[in-house]
Amino acid sequence: MRESDLLQAQEALQTLSNNKYSKESITKSEKVKQDPILELEHIIGYNGQSCKDLQWSKFGDEKAIIFSTGGTLVSMDIKTNKQRFFFGHSESICCFCVSSDGQYIASGQEGENPIIRIWDYDSGACIRII
Repeated sequence: MRESDLLQAQEALQTLSNNKYSKESITKSEKVKQDPILELEHIIGYNGQSCKDLQWSKFGDEKAIIFSTGGTLVSMDIKTNKQRFFFGHSESICCFCVSSDGQYIASGQEGENPIIRIWDYDSGACIRII
């Protein structure tokens, strides 16, 4: 991930934090759709080799630890250990950042054609792809 891509993601997060514009629906490609037969309940483990980020944040009444594992971003409530998953990357996540108000998360992936996804934390929806 280039530094310019990271700066672009940070600018997008700042814009999202400052402006409350309508959220666009982004359809996932067939490659990154979640399997409709299986439902992930819990992820055990953290690999800090590709993404060394492990962040603590407060979202409303929820205090959460956020980390990535492969191409999945995970938010775990520290009181209940309940996890939420943000699916959509087709490669391993190499970095992520939480907006100052905790409403948005930006995550970037590795690979030849890396992308950055901007997530709405409350809904879990990807609202932008950069």
